[in-house]
Amino acid sequence: MIYNIAVFGSCASRDNFYSGINPDYKKYFNCSISSQRGSIISLMQEPVSFKNQDIQILPENRVNKAGTQFINQDLTKNFLAEVKKFKPDYILIDNYFEVIFGIIKYENCFITNNYWDLPKTKFHTEIKPYTKINMYNDPNTYLKLYKENMGLFLDYIQKESPNSQIILNPVRLGYKILKDDNKIEVNKNFKSNAKNTNKLLKKVDNILKKQKDVITLKIKKERILDENHEWGLGQVHYTQPYYLNILNQLKQISKNDKSLLSKIYELF
Repeated sequence: MIYNIAVFGSCASRDNFYSGINPDYKKYFNCSISSQRGSIISLMQEPVSFKNQDIQILPENRVNKAGTQFINQDLTKNFLAEVKKFKPDYILIDNYFEVIFGIIKYENCFITNNYWDLPKTKFHTEIKPYTKINMYNDPNTYLKLYKENMGLFLDYIQKESPNSQIILNPVRLGYKILKDDNKIEVNKNFKSNAKNTNKLLKKVDNILKKQKDVITLKIKKERILDENHEWGLGQVHYTQPYYLNILNQLKQISKNDKSLLSKIYELF
């Protein structure tokens, strides 16, 4: 049986359903709903009005089209409508962008502070001045907002797609890099960033982990980064065993065999 899965988070979750990384995933899962570079806090707000040309990133190329799409998803909140329509078996969530981006508050509105894409748009200029709220500058406020809006999200899922199982992918930044000669090299800048950011990720994750019926994937060992990753070297661009491990855990979850899940061996 092939199960439908939705992803809300980062490439560390979405890449598990990409044939270039997990070639056999389509034997088990269909990932037709995906939203990246967003925040649950933003997701649970009212949709934001905008003109298409105001969020378009130019020149048109693969990267800029993706950036425009991510902004569109964040402002329209269309992930909710898609979940309501397709009612996926599973919803895989990670909090990477909750911590990396945080949110922007302008007027009475919260949107994701997507500082990779938003500054390239006319829309970004039109919403100034705004206030940034994130885990770095105001963790107490951010955690409160996250808890409130995650509660709203879970209530929405319970109402509109009650058979969807929520799964948390506890993403953490890596700093050890697999080199071409198969040796592991520690990147000091990556390590400093990872130590700080991973503590913040853990705090946000703990809120979701405590929610009833949420399953948390088990990543016990360090995440090794791939120098030759398809999307380039990055702190959540891992080596192949990471993705195989995630896929194996999801396969076991789909079989509803918790005893087997607890016996999965870490592959790296």
